[in-house]
Amino acid sequence: MAELGEIKKGTEVGYKWPNKYIWHACEVCGKERWVVLRHGKPEYSKCIGCGTKIRSQNRHGQNSPAWKGGQCMDRGYVLIFKPEHPEAMANGYVKRARLVLEKKLGRPILLGMRSHHRNEIKDDDRPENLEEWAHSEHARYHGQRASAAQLRRPHSKTTGRFLARSAK
Repeated sequence: MAELGEIKKGTEVGYKWPNKYIWHACEVCGKERWVVLRHGKPEYSKCIGCGTKIRSQNRHGQNSPAWKGGQCMDRGYVLIFKPEHPEAMANGYVKRARLVLEKKLGRPILLGMRSHHRNEIKDDDRPENLEEWAHSEHARYHGQRASAAQLRRPHSKTTGRFLARSAK
């Protein structure tokens, strides 16, 4: 077995290309392997497993190169990343219109109610442009049908929130 720091050509260690390789240990786990030598240094300081693990840990949420401050668009609506909100979607986002209307009203939007844009521009979330409408009225206005299951779903009389479904 080679010693740490030993340098050989790729053809000598079983690689196709004649580049120089150095016997190097991963700086995280200590695994030893042949690494391409670039400008007198090992090209990679970590093994594939450790490098992948570290990159994947550092690329979520605010550390992601695609992070745009927790704000994105979906079908014309502006979504805000707020996973602690009780009405957040599975991905942690909430419609900005909902947050603005709740702030304007000083309370959560009640069960069976929706935020409605008066000028029908989905990303115009100014408080004066938002109104709280009943879901059925809103659906009728936009030519949609409210699902009977949604209208029947049990809810709390005090908070207006949906109750957990009972196990059958």
